[in-house]
Amino acid sequence: MNQIFETPEPSRELNPWFSMWIRPRETVRQIMWTKSHSYHWIWLLLLLAGADSFLDNASGRDLGDKIPVPLIFIFSFILGPITAVIGWAIFTLLVVLSGKILGGKATFKEVSLATGWGLVPMAWGLLLWVPELILFGDSLFMKDLPGLDGIVAALFLLLFSFVEISLVGWSAVVTVGGVAEVYGFSNLKGLGTCALAVLFMSIPLILLLLLVAVIGLMGMMAI
Repeated sequence: MNQIFETPEPSRELNPWFSMWIRPRETVRQIMWTKSHSYHWIWLLLLLAGADSFLDNASGRDLGDKIPVPLIFIFSFILGPITAVIGWAIFTLLVVLSGKILGGKATFKEVSLATGWGLVPMAWGLLLWVPELILFGDSLFMKDLPGLDGIVAALFLLLFSFVEISLVGWSAVVTVGGVAEVYGFSNLKGLGTCALAVLFMSIPLILLLLLVAVIGLMGMMAI
């Protein structure tokens, strides 16, 4: 067990679904102290966050113009969680690698619990689809939004988009706090650990862009 958990056990029991929002370090410490290493809550978080992310992408891509909306919801709870699990596993592995590079010591299970519980704000974001569907219905997944005045619809969409982006951003914030806790790092060093992991994740994309640029340049030179 990481030495950080040798500190006194939290005096008041916290509910991670709520406390993770503002007390991520104390929440993760409690999870470790109580040895709540079961992943059943993590799988639920991945299910909810994955479905929410899939629905966001489907709406942004006007997927309702191509396939029936009920099918979009079915896919969101099948493909969304699968994508979320893959992304979570890769990110966790890279955080473990980054933490070791920066001199930290934590097991994969400890880090995975921190990154998993960091999805709490995004999981709650699934509730936003209730008012959105009430206001827009199936047209939420289509290019045109009939039924509401253009300006009113735009204002509502802007509001929902702002809240959704804020939830994603706050998930990143609490993830940093959780990762910092399992490694015994400061919040700033926890941020550096997560940033390094994101950098590692972006390397394949950077290499792909460089390859495309080189191929394009060679094509221009051959003309």
